[in-house]
Amino acid sequence: LDVAAACRFTDVGAIEQFRTGAHVFGNFKPCGLGDVRDDVVSAVDVQGLADGSFASNTFLLQSLREDEHSDALHALTVADAGRGWMTEPKAAEDIDLASSRAVPRFAVVQGEKPDGSPKIRAVDNMSWSAPADGCDMRMRRHKKEVKEASLNGRHTCVHERVKHDHLDSLMLCVCSFIELMCVVPWLLKADVASAFRRIPIVPSERWASAVAYMWKGKAYISTHNSCMFGATSSVTSWERVGRFIRSVARRVLNLALCQYVDDFFAVEDPVCVEHAMSC
Repeated sequence: LDVAAACRFTDVGAIEQFRTGAHVFGNFKPCGLGDVRDDVVSAVDVQGLADGSFASNTFLLQSLREDEHSDALHALTVADAGRGWMTEPKAAEDIDLASSRAVPRFAVVQGEKPDGSPKIRAVDNMSWSAPADGCDMRMRRHKKEVKEASLNGRHTCVHERVKHDHLDSLMLCVCSFIELMCVVPWLLKADVASAFRRIPIVPSERWASAVAYMWKGKAYISTHNSCMFGATSSVTSWERVGRFIRSVARRVLNLALCQYVDDFFAVEDPVCVEHAMSC
């Protein structure tokens, strides 16, 4: 908080998230991330989601399918549990299906590893919802309707549009740097690994952060303890932290730092670019 005061950063709630946890649903009021939206309505209470957990989870478990990446998906879940980011995955048959509300977890291939094997990332579909009027597996619903009834839908409301620093911002920095310093700058870039996962979730809201997937013919359920990839709320929670990091770099470390989600980039004198990167 003292550092926030030193760099005139007013969104102290961004820092408090690490102590008390971030919200996964509800109304996310403007906190300096971008333009305030005038086209949103308040979030709907989540009691309906909680009350319908058993029926929703029953439908979800019936619809799960296993694919060729199930081993990798399970391994990623176990690894996250080992870091404290999730609970240890348990067989769905051993869990009270009314105690939490789960969504599908699936694997996405993001290129290749150096050894040629696929690079797998786990994604949780927080825009998924079960039918409100029953669990008929034959029922087909419009994608918009599904999302509207989900955690990412009417139960989460963000009141501002997030703005980022883009390539145009970097080019302006380059031009200004050359004009002021009379030297062609070097570029530096740093990213925060597993940015969302570093922010804990409010304990009282973790019931809404469960996920389910298939592995070796059985359904498994795990609950997130930290912000997950796939939730609208995670984006807002991280962006608040990202703005704090950017503010500290600019106003305390005197770095002309730009930010795009969890990537930070800047221009610097070739003589001291490594020092700036370390900072």
